[in-house]
Amino acid sequence: MPIQIIVCDSSCIIPLQNESLLSATAALGYEYVLSTLMFDEEICEVDFDKEMLRELGFKFVDLNEDIIRLAEELAVSYVRLSFQDLTIMLLAHSFPNAILLTGDMRLREAAEQSDIEVHGVLWITDKLFDARLVAPGRLISALNNWLRSGNPFLPEDEVKRRITRYAGGPTKRS
Repeated sequence: MPIQIIVCDSSCIIPLQNESLLSATAALGYEYVLSTLMFDEEICEVDFDKEMLRELGFKFVDLNEDIIRLAEELAVSYVRLSFQDLTIMLLAHSFPNAILLTGDMRLREAAEQSDIEVHGVLWITDKLFDARLVAPGRLISALNNWLRSGNPFLPEDEVKRRITRYAGGPTKRS
């Protein structure tokens, strides 16, 4: 069975790095793909080490001409998405059954409309918790730090629900 590919957006990679959760994330067994363009224009500005990401197994992909051309064409229809957002969505679409990892609500909505499976950083924390790759207290600390930082990509109620779950308290089932 092929390894699941996850195309990563900066809105998830940066918070995971800020909380020192990338090593554990890499251990989840997925194949993580980053756009070289996104890294060069968004991620490298926040003191990321590309070589460290490569050592963790993250792969960097140069965008081909078709993706760039299509992103330019789609920019007319998707005026609320940046060029980088469009290229990330198209990159995810280029891999069969890839997951797009993003917290950006506009990008999430556009990707879902394009039949791309989308998850965010809270999905990763759930995976880390379920796999017991990170101590619950460490995950709770990360979630609290994200709440305090005012991370615009995280719904406060969902973060609090996870804090309760990871602490071993009751959870609401929907």
